[in-house]
Amino acid sequence: MKALVLKAKEQLTYITDYPEPTSLKDREVLIRVKYCGICGSDLEAYQYGKVLMPIILGHEFAGDIVELGPGVEGWAIGDRVTAYPGQFCGKCFYCQQGQENLCKNIINGLGITINGALAEYVKIPANYICKLPKELSYQEGAIVEPLSVGYHGVNLSGIQPADTAVVLGAGTIGLSTIQALKLRGIKEIYVIEPNAFNRNIALQLGAKETIRLNRLNKIGPDFVFDCAGFPTTYKKDINIVRNGGTVVLLGIHFELTPISFLQLITKEVNLKGSFGYTFQEFKTIIRLLLQGKIHPKSMITKIVPLSNIIKEGFQALLHPDRQAVKILAKI
Repeated sequence: MKALVLKAKEQLTYITDYPEPTSLKDREVLIRVKYCGICGSDLEAYQYGKVLMPIILGHEFAGDIVELGPGVEGWAIGDRVTAYPGQFCGKCFYCQQGQENLCKNIINGLGITINGALAEYVKIPANYICKLPKELSYQEGAIVEPLSVGYHGVNLSGIQPADTAVVLGAGTIGLSTIQALKLRGIKEIYVIEPNAFNRNIALQLGAKETIRLNRLNKIGPDFVFDCAGFPTTYKKDINIVRNGGTVVLLGIHFELTPISFLQLITKEVNLKGSFGYTFQEFKTIIRLLLQGKIHPKSMITKIVPLSNIIKEGFQALLHPDRQAVKILAKI
């Protein structure tokens, strides 16, 4: 099968004869992938190699079930699906609380520890798949995952309609966060994004620009959502948030980053990490898409054949003057 394989750090290869997944285990399904998105974590894996290699990258996808393993019930060949990409134990304290993203015994992650979906086929346990309604396209199904990240961060924050929010970074996660904030009834949403292409999409979605962010409301914003995940933005978060305000970290950075704990303490900043999303939130995003309450099409800026995805996808997104937000591979 055709697949995109990360063999080592910065060694990404398109292979046309990669072995297809075989021997489905109990309650596994085989999915013919239609579209798969490039996530920021895929870019980080490519740059830093912080995954189990060699591996097929990709975890934002949608496709059709083409084979059922033993014991699979409630699903049929031909069903249109997307999937929760993390495999959790279902038994630990966190799983029992519906916080599968914090599972203590996390089993596997697509494109991280097991082969992902930037390939013609991917196999996954049936209990992680979700039906893609016929009213939604495969492209929309492939963007459920990143939309869930922003949605979770906003849910976790505790923000209220009267609060002011700043979103740092208008990539896919930043744009997802802006839409989630609007769903919460937040009217004062500001964006910091140096890339004009991305910034314009954020403005179209309802965010505003401001120069003196630390003077918002005369004291600074109540909430800062860092969707960029760089050492420079981590420092900026703490500088611009008001005293007693909240910083939510959604953007992931693999390397150690120095920050001033003295500044955190003296400003009484509430610092929250936001990791992934719950299975219920993933399902909620599908429902919100079906209801037309989230608008993903402005975020999907390019569709590229899998054979060209290294140059027109990965390298394009890493270019400082990129003209794209979410790039999908058409498999």
